[in-house]
Amino acid sequence: MMDLLFTLHTYLSEHWLELSTTLLSFLWVYLEYKASMWLWPVGVILPIPWIIISWQDQFYGNVALNVYYFITSIIGWIMWLRKGDTATEEKPITHIPVALLAGSVILAVIIMLPVYYILREQSSLPWADVVSTVVSVVGMIWLAKKWREHWFCWIIANTASAIVFLHVENYVSAIAFLVNLCMSILGYRHWGRLMQEAKK
Repeated sequence: MMDLLFTLHTYLSEHWLELSTTLLSFLWVYLEYKASMWLWPVGVILPIPWIIISWQDQFYGNVALNVYYFITSIIGWIMWLRKGDTATEEKPITHIPVALLAGSVILAVIIMLPVYYILREQSSLPWADVVSTVVSVVGMIWLAKKWREHWFCWIIANTASAIVFLHVENYVSAIAFLVNLCMSILGYRHWGRLMQEAKK
């Protein structure tokens, strides 16, 4: 029993940053799932530990991405504070226009090529790093616009990120992204229900 407690204590002391960041990530995804304004202040804090973890695991695209998350969380917070048609109405959830959806996908694919060239020698798993990074940039823009389809970006990005962390044997972070992947699927469905309720 004492050996088990010692092992657990050792693991927690060695992985406290990953574990606490994982819990904060779950809080952020939950607030996003609920379409809560509070996701943005949490989103300002969350990138800081992820930058440290990603740097340690040579997930360099994710380092740059979390700097971007920090900035866009501030911008998204401001955008969501903009009112709708009445003084009490919050910005509504909507669908992305089809033309913008197609344009975003094409642009993302084009951008992946130079990003891969930059990361191919430094990253621990370049292709997954690139996919996660570029798709997440698009996802944050779509989230700030409160488009339901931003969840598709998180489904792709969380899958790629989980693969990267599994590759470097950072299992705590990998599990965090796998849980976030499941929440992204549920989030897409939940936002659909919120849209239907708003129409009533």
